[in-house]
Formats: sequence, C-alpha cells, structure tokens
Amino acid sequence: MAEDAVKSSPILLRQPHWWQVLAFLLPVSLVFSFLLDLRVEAEREEFLQTVSQATEVLEQADRNALAMLNALAATQQGMSDFDPSRLAALAASIRQASPETHLIAYASWVPGDRAAQFVGEMEEAGYPTFHIRGNGPHALVDGQQGYLPIRFLEPSDPRILALLGADVMRQGDDLPLLTRLVSAGRPMVLDDWSPGARFAGDIFYGAPTYRGFLVPGSRGQRLRQFDGVFLLGLSSARLMANLQADFPLAHFTVVEGEEAGRTPSSELRWLPGEGYLVELLGGRPVFSGSRTLRVSRSLDASDLLGPWVWLPPLGLGLAMMFLVAALQNRAQARQESLRKGRELEQERRRADGAMRSISDAVIMLDEGYRVRYLNRVAEEMLEGAADELLGKPANRVLELIDAFDDRALPDVHAWLERMCEGDAGPDLLLNNRSRGRIPVSIRVSRLEGHEHGGLVLAIRDTSREHELTSRLAYQASHDHLTGLLNRAAFEQRVRAVLSRQVSDDAVHALVFIDLDRFKLINDTYGHEAGDQLLKMVTEVLENALRDDDCIGRMGGDEFAILMRAPDMTIVGELADRLRKRLESMRFLWSGQVIDVHASLGVVPVDPELGGFEEIMKNADMACHAAKEAGRNTVHVFQPDDRAVGERRRQVQWLPRLQQALENDQFLLYRQAIWPVRKTEGEAPAFYEFLVRLRDADGSDIAPGLFLPAAERFDMMRCIDRRVIALAMEAMGDPECMPPDSRCTINLSGQTLTDEGLVDYIEEEARRCKVPPERVCFEITETAAITNLEVARKLAGRLRAMGYRLMLDDFGAGMSSLGYLHNLQVDYIKIDGQFVRNAVTDPLSAVSVRMICEIAQVLGVETVAEMIEDSATVMSMRKQGVDYLQGYGLSRPEPVPRSHRLRLAYSSQ
Repeated sequence: MAEDAVKSSPILLRQPHWWQVLAFLLPVSLVFSFLLDLRVEAEREEFLQTVSQATEVLEQADRNALAMLNALAATQQGMSDFDPSRLAALAASIRQASPETHLIAYASWVPGDRAAQFVGEMEEAGYPTFHIRGNGPHALVDGQQGYLPIRFLEPSDPRILALLGADVMRQGDDLPLLTRLVSAGRPMVLDDWSPGARFAGDIFYGAPTYRGFLVPGSRGQRLRQFDGVFLLGLSSARLMANLQADFPLAHFTVVEGEEAGRTPSSELRWLPGEGYLVELLGGRPVFSGSRTLRVSRSLDASDLLGPWVWLPPLGLGLAMMFLVAALQNRAQARQESLRKGRELEQERRRADGAMRSISDAVIMLDEGYRVRYLNRVAEEMLEGAADELLGKPANRVLELIDAFDDRALPDVHAWLERMCEGDAGPDLLLNNRSRGRIPVSIRVSRLEGHEHGGLVLAIRDTSREHELTSRLAYQASHDHLTGLLNRAAFEQRVRAVLSRQVSDDAVHALVFIDLDRFKLINDTYGHEAGDQLLKMVTEVLENALRDDDCIGRMGGDEFAILMRAPDMTIVGELADRLRKRLESMRFLWSGQVIDVHASLGVVPVDPELGGFEEIMKNADMACHAAKEAGRNTVHVFQPDDRAVGERRRQVQWLPRLQQALENDQFLLYRQAIWPVRKTEGEAPAFYEFLVRLRDADGSDIAPGLFLPAAERFDMMRCIDRRVIALAMEAMGDPECMPPDSRCTINLSGQTLTDEGLVDYIEEEARRCKVPPERVCFEITETAAITNLEVARKLAGRLRAMGYRLMLDDFGAGMSSLGYLHNLQVDYIKIDGQFVRNAVTDPLSAVSVRMICEIAQVLGVETVAEMIEDSATVMSMRKQGVDYLQGYGLSRPEPVPRSHRLRLAYSSQ
C-alpha cells in the first residue's frame, strides 16, 4: 500500500494544472457539504422541539377547555333553577383565565309544546325580541320533538348576542353529533360544528347537562334526562397568534378533514431556486385528535451559511495536492466520529428539550429505585438541587400521604410497582416544606429497553384543580348574595335529619321565614335596596341563631332554619324571638327608615309527617297562615291545624280549576229577579247568571266551594271571562233564554283591573248578537270601594256602550253611600242580611228604607235578595224596594247550553 501511494504521487504531480485544481476543489466541496448537512440537521432538531412544545401548548388548552366545561356543567346541575347571573360570573372568570375562549353559550332543551312559553320567559327576562331560529323541532329521543335554542351567551358582545335563540340543531348533520354528545355524558370536541361563518376554523366543545344533581348512569337515562348543552369556543386565530409570538421563526396553522390527513409528522425538502434552500414541515394531532397542527419553517442561505464558509484558507490548495489520500482517510474517520457525536447530542437535546417543555415533574429511577435523573420542575417540587437528590432512594425523596385516611404510604417502592401493573392508586398528597401538603397525581411507567432499567415518574401538581373544584362546590351549595346555604344544600340537611334515627327526646323543627311586603320595598326603592335588606336580614338571623342551628335561603325573600329543641313549644318561642329581632331592625335607605317585619311558619321535621316536599309544603302553608293572621306573627303547625287545612284544601282546588278551564267544565245557572208587584203570568224582570262547576261524577258544584280558591290564586279573571262568554251565548240563543229577557253577570274584584275586559265583552256580544241593553253587570260594594277609581272608569265605559250596572251586596259598609253618585250605577242590590232580618229587626228595616230613599233621590232602582217567605215580600214592598230575588220566589235552575254557537278560547 505504501509503495502504491508513493507511486501514485508522481503521477498526480505530473498531471496538467487542472488536476491540481481538482485536488483543491474536491476536499473543499466535501468540507462545505459536511458543514451544511450538520447545520441543517441542527435546525431540524430545533424545529422538531418547536413542534413538540407548540403541540403541548394546544393540548393544555384542550385540557383546560374540557375542565372548564365540566365546571360549567357541574354548576348548572347544582342549581335548582337556571341562574344566568351566576353563570355569567363563572363564564367571566373562565374567559379572564383563558383569553382564547371567545364564546361560552348554554342551549336549553325545549320540548315543542313549551316553545311559546320558553320564548315568553326569555322576553320577561329582558330579551324582548327573543325567538327560536332554526328548522326544528327535532326528535332527540323516543320521538320527543323539541328545540335546542341558545339562551345564555358570554361575552355580551352585540355580534355574539345575535346568536341568542339560534337552534343548535339547525343543521342537518348536527342531530347525530349532539346525540353522541348526550350519549357520551361528558365534554367532547364538536367536529364539523360551528354557530356561523364568522366562527369558521374555531374549535368548539360541548358538554351536556341533565335534570337532577347527578349525571345519569346509562345512555338511555342520559337521553331522557337531557336538559341542555354548554358550548365553548376557542379562537383558532388567537391560539395561532400566541404560538407565533412564542415561536416567531415558525409558521403555524390548524387543519382538519382530509387536508389534516396529508400533513406529515416530519419532513425536510430541499428547494433551491425558490427563494430559500430548505423547508421543514411537521405536524401533530391536537384537540382530542379532531385537528392537526401544521408547522413549517423555511431556511435560506443566511440561516445556514456563515461568512467564514466562503473564505477557505489560501494554502489549502497546495496542501491538498500532496495530502489527498491522507486527508481522505482522516476525513472519513472524523466524519464517523462526528456522526456518533451528533447522534448522542441529538438524543440528549431531545430529552432535555422535552423535559424543559412539560409542566410535570419527571423523575427517573434505576432498578434499585434510586434517583438517576430529575427535571427542573421536580427540583422545585422536592425543594432540592439535582446534586443533592441524585442517588437517593425514592422512599426518602418522596414523602407521599394517602389523602383518604391521612396516612403516609408505608412502602413507596411497592406502591410504584403496583402502579406499573395498572392498579388505580389513591388520591395523594406530597409533603413540601414551604407549601405544606400538595395534592398530586402520579403516573408510573417502566423504562423498556434501557440499559439500566428502572421507572419513570410523571408527577403533576393538582392544587389549582382541587381549588377550582372546592370553589365550584361552594358556589353550587351556597346562595351567591347572602352566603347562606341554597335550597338544594338545605334540602340535603333536612333529608339527612329525616333519614337518621334519633333516640333522645329532642325534636327537630323547620322555621320558614317570609319577609312581609318585600316586593313593595323592591318596587319602591329598587332591587339594590332589596339586596342590601336581604344581607342585613341574613346578618341579624345568623347572630341570633345557636351554634347547631342551620339556616338557608330558599329564594327571593324566604329563609328557612333547621332547629333542634326539647319540644315544639320551645321552637315556637325561639321563632318568636327571631321575629322580634327582625322587628327591631331599622333599615336605612335613601335617608328613610324602613321597618322590617316577617311572618314565620314552624313545622316539625318528623318522617311520620312526610318527606322533605311535604314538610316544605306544610311550612309554606303555616307561613301563609301567619300572614293571614295579620303578618308579623308566628304560626306553629299542628297535624289538625285548621288554618293550614283550609289552605291545603284551596291548594287542592288549583289543578281542578285549571282543568275545568281547559276542558270547558263551567256551566251557568239562572235565578229570576221579579218586580215587587208582579202580576199573574208576568215574566221576570231579570235573570242573574250564577256559575257552577261540573264534577267528574256529573254533579254540579256550588261556587262557594271553589271561588275562594280561585280568588286566592288569581284565577277569577279567567273564570269571569268564561262566564261572560257562556252568558252571551245563552242570551243570543232563543232556545236557551227568552228573546226579550234581560240578565245580570257578576264581575269579581280581580276582573275590575283587567284592561282588556271591555274589549272582550264587546267582542263576545258582537259574536253572539246580544244588544247591550239586555245585559247588566254586577260588582260588589267591597270591590267597588277597594278599586274605586278603576270601578268608576269601568262603569263609565260600560254605560257609554249601553250596558247597565248594578252594585251588589250594598249596605255591608254604609261608608259607601257617598260613592254612589261617582259610580253612576243603575241598580242597587241590598245586602241580604238586611233583607233577611228586616221583618224582625227594626234597625235592619230602617236601613233598607234609608237605602231605598237614597236610591230614589239618585234615580236608581233597588233589588232585595234573600227573599225566603211572604212576610219578607210584604216588608220589602212596604220599604219601597223595586225588585225581589230569593229562594222564596224561585230557585236557581240550569241554563241549557247553546248548540248554535261555540266558545272562542283564544284569549282564555
């Protein structure tokens, strides 16, 4: 070989000059190519690190979005009623913590038959133009038709608020997608879904909510209990802008669909002549695999080549001519050495870069469970430098505590091995000298194929997640205004008492507190004053309670206290003490002192008296009994409580009255009103229409049984309108009423304030072709005095249309004599107590005569009711009464239903 080299050298020297140039250029070009490859490889490794770090940023955003949706869903299911103010506060804090969140919405499941009611509720909530937009209704489960309109949006941007009312299922492909979401029972990315073109490219998540406080276990239950869906949108543009700011040398895009599948995980292309030399391409799946992050970087000559490359030593050419072979051998050896060094350097840089880019603490253990490596986060979490911790066994470095029983793990090494085998470990706390006990989650994996073997521990600090969970749990169980337990949390306390078996002689009781005339304070001074009053009442009640008493806010101006005492008598005394504390309050607002009073109902908490719902019903009834007793009183419930029993009976009438209105179960009776000096064969002067309720067994129920309940629950307007319609039909049908007959129709005090009453009367009279002069409307004296100005205006409008007006039960309050002239009535019906007693009581007879004399002066005719015998008839003639009515003359009889006309129920 040496001889061959010696022989070849003279040959190279004897060659023409171009051989020398070739000998000079060849090694120079090789060195240049080598340096360029090395630089490109270094740039590629740095680029791959950038791809990994950017992917971690987006995966963290994905995890945060799912956690925030869990928090929103938990808050909504923890509320007994939909509370937009609480959701707005939570959504605002979420957007403040996550600026890339540009849309938070909640869409409620609205059955098709409740769509109009839902739109009305939204209009009353402050959205007068709200309506459901979409191509629904849709069948979600079991053929149930409904809509999924957006009812809550954050932020309150006009462009965002334009989505209010939009049906989330308006697109044809959305229904299967949302069905999968509801079936899954957890938050997930909504593929191929967007609320509009302006949100194209953004990432949207959905989280279902269900009726009740728990997520149903089965898919069918989740579909049936589906209540709505939270939507959360991440701005793709903002995420890309953040990545661009963090990694300015790379270009980022997020793609989806078929285009995402064509994105390479890593690729290098040489593109000389296109303005740059090299293009680096990379991609990773993000957002739960629904998108792909595409990253690219272009490198030109200035990125790869320094000025020194273009200045080779001038003497290299001469040296190359004599040392070509030696340089080739040395270059080959050096190239191999550099290659191995590059591989080691690349592996080290990849590992270090990955460890620096993640937020978890990473610890590597050898086969003896000794620390071989830990990253910076692990050093901070364990509060020690790497030099101090390396080589120490894991059970000395990691002080782990089982959060369930607050005991240290007895054998950390054995626990690590069990975790490697897939066992589910307990919730753990890590001892930290400066921060105390830190909640952590630990993932353990084995180092497969490593020359030293061992384990890798990834430890995550979950303090923020625990804090958020605790805060959400507090918000879900406490009233945001007063800080007291809310209704759901208070209900749990009461149910716990009902489920326990108490062996001592003590009793548990519930004190229900309702502030008197709180609505008047709100209407007069505003809701801010009402809120301040509620806070002040809360402070007074908390200061007055004993240590073991439990208080909660039931909603509005209602509070409830769970007490334990030797007997109900002491509970009543404690409740009265609370009432006096409230009575002694002086609430100052806008320079005025406002007195505070409350009505309190006390009920025993005893399983024998029913569950929570029955106890709350009894407490509400006892509280109303206290209000009816004059307010600012305490009413203690007893099993045979007459006041509560009466209210319960009235409550039981409520669904029967609603059903009667829906099913047209009201009918009319009529009772004749005769002239005082009628002749043989003479027809009655009037017929008074009286309402009855047809029972399920076919019998007719008298009004004295159901009208008190109708008045209590503000249903008299609807019943009066039904009576007016029935009366107009009867008067317009000669088969029901004589053609020339006249009638009287009673109007309740509630109906007097019905602004549409006169228009309704006019419409029904026109429909049934009934002249106004055949109809007279009766209002009671009490209703007229209570609503004098309203009654005066109504009387004026009815008389202007040609109707007559009668003042019923006149004389019960003689102070009303002065109002007769203002009301301008046509008839006065004297109170029946005066009429019934006129024969035996001289004072009643004088009262009747005085009323008749005043009526004659005013030009008004009189009617005497409750005529039961001939002696009363003679007495009324003597006193000057014009008309008579009563069982002694004729009893009420059913009015035949008209077959020619149909009721119009549009306004009922």
